[in-house]
Amino acid sequence: MTHGTFSDKRICLGLAHYLAKRGATCWLMEWRGHGSSPPAVEQFDFETIALYDVPAVLHYLQQREKVVSLHAVTHSGGGLALLMCLLRQPQWQPLFGKLVLFACQACHAAPSPSRRLLLRSARLLSSCLGRVPGKRLGIGVQDEPFYLMSQWFDWNLAGRFVGQDGFDYLPALAHLPHPVLAVCADHDPFIAPPAACRRFFQALSGPQHRYLLAGQGGIAQGYRHGSIMLSRRAALEIWPRVANWLDLD
Repeated sequence: MTHGTFSDKRICLGLAHYLAKRGATCWLMEWRGHGSSPPAVEQFDFETIALYDVPAVLHYLQQREKVVSLHAVTHSGGGLALLMCLLRQPQWQPLFGKLVLFACQACHAAPSPSRRLLLRSARLLSSCLGRVPGKRLGIGVQDEPFYLMSQWFDWNLAGRFVGQDGFDYLPALAHLPHPVLAVCADHDPFIAPPAACRRFFQALSGPQHRYLLAGQGGIAQGYRHGSIMLSRRAALEIWPRVANWLDLD
């Protein structure tokens, strides 16, 4: 399990305890510079997490914990980091069974001129500040450095999920062999809007995937970017569906 931007392990803890009670052993990865991890001493972006930190965690689980198979449950940018790792380092793909992506999208948050203007303004302001003030904006428990978030801004302004070396992640998603459950909030206007999550999900290929949107399929409305994974309502409505998807007893 891993969190995304503006967050740390706390967003995963409630669901981790729930899944543990259903028989799972849960490991939580905290990004560098987040939560209990040491402060980051160098600039890093999503690909740093994906190509170095995620593989380091997987290597630890294989070598030290003797793990031979995993499911993954991720939130927001944590899902992007895992997917990027699996696409660029496919030797890790056989380790995984099913993937759960909460509020995950990469490049579809600016579908209109007004949205692009909003993101450009946010990018410019963040550049001047040197960070995105997540706590002040009420979108998370910590701020994020502009160097990290500039990659996300650029992906969404360009409408392309592309690596520093030009690798195009979006079409590559169709070749991932893992079944994916995408869980999306209905009131997430900035980071992972429903339409953006839907377009990202559609890049996957095959009937084994499932898309779950708040406000549909018997799930209440009103979930936001964080509460779709961590809230009392999520514990009642969302967590049992995740456990069932993972086939936990």
